[in-house]
Amino acid sequence: MMWNSKAVVFDLDDTLLSESNYFEAVLEEFCYIRGWPKSTVSPIIENFKYIRFNKRDIFRYFLQQNKKYWSCGNKKADERIFFSLRNLLFDLYKNINTKISPLDGAEDWIEYMQLNSCKIGVLTNGIAEAQYNKWRNLALNNKSTIIFVASRECGKEKPDSKSFIRISDKMGIGMKDITFVGDRFDNDLSFPLSQGSTGILIQSDCNTNKESDNFVIINNLSRAFDFFKKIHSSNAFSIY
Repeated sequence: MMWNSKAVVFDLDDTLLSESNYFEAVLEEFCYIRGWPKSTVSPIIENFKYIRFNKRDIFRYFLQQNKKYWSCGNKKADERIFFSLRNLLFDLYKNINTKISPLDGAEDWIEYMQLNSCKIGVLTNGIAEAQYNKWRNLALNNKSTIIFVASRECGKEKPDSKSFIRISDKMGIGMKDITFVGDRFDNDLSFPLSQGSTGILIQSDCNTNKESDNFVIINNLSRAFDFFKKIHSSNAFSIY
């Protein structure tokens, strides 16, 4: 197996950081501002994966689940209150000042790439303002050397080709020399793999590695780094 990886491009949510940790910070700050009990946040975070993928608007769901804290019983007044609270939540989502720890393995991977003069990128879907804010709040060293692209700014989000081409161009590295790492195959890996890239899918419920010539499934970022380091070192190529 040969992976000529001169660069690695990571997804952001649930790849470099836990998205539930960011939402927890947003919801807890909202509760602090509004004087709501922090216990209202727990059911959302405990069932975050299910809620995130089955509810179109997680903030709407949160407010509906806690209607007793804001409803006055008048339909028109409730509509105004609801949208005011929802706007506050979205404002916090885009602008909160907090600290999010990277997932295990992220720091080691970034350090390894930098020591080996390899380029690093982050390509992420979602509301651009919020994704930039997550990135600002991520407690990861040497972020200034990492190329960050919010795919929505490219016109269409992943898996559309535009965002992948954009980050490849910004890095000055061809797709065939980039390894893409993400937690959703269709969004993060499908297109670049079709262009000759290599890829690692981070899937927490995967018990064993699954390998092909250019693609593996591994159950956490730290193990994914161990795999990448081993295969990258064994190739022993010179970048320049």
